[in-house]
Amino acid sequence: FRVLFAGRIKESKGVDVLVEALTGLSGEFEVDIVGDGTAQEAVRNQVESSPIDGPVTFHGWVDHNRLSKFYSRADVFVHPSLWPDPFPRVLLESFQHETPAVVSDIGGPPWVVGDAGTTFEPGNPTELMNELSRLMANPEEVTAMREACATQLERFDKDRVVPDIEAEYQQLVDSPAE
Repeated sequence: FRVLFAGRIKESKGVDVLVEALTGLSGEFEVDIVGDGTAQEAVRNQVESSPIDGPVTFHGWVDHNRLSKFYSRADVFVHPSLWPDPFPRVLLESFQHETPAVVSDIGGPPWVVGDAGTTFEPGNPTELMNELSRLMANPEEVTAMREACATQLERFDKDRVVPDIEAEYQQLVDSPAE
């Protein structure tokens, strides 16, 4: 079971929550952490000092053109954000590679993932560990979420979204001032 985190490694991203969740995860798993940032050294130290059953590999900053290989080989993408990120682009990137997401239940991510993912309480490593354990034990659920990735991508296709936004703006322009 392969888990992926890709993004800036800073406190608000919750990578430390992911690492803490891994300490309670049992079974065969691997974790790829792609990115760099101000908390990278602290997260590396946390991994080195934690009893984690599976390998955790830090890949550092990776050129956008090379990200596909990480998304494609992951079973799930984890977005453990601690702040209400309105619309993380990385979720759409994961869906482009049919990689379902496990996201903090804060901000836009739960709405973005829909049926192509699952949520956990922000900052709660035990709940994240339980979600990962559940998915590891239920590959059919991961497959169903993987199949839902295309539908989630369609929801945010520019050819669908832009006309709606333009119509909203036009309605605002046409409305009489109060």
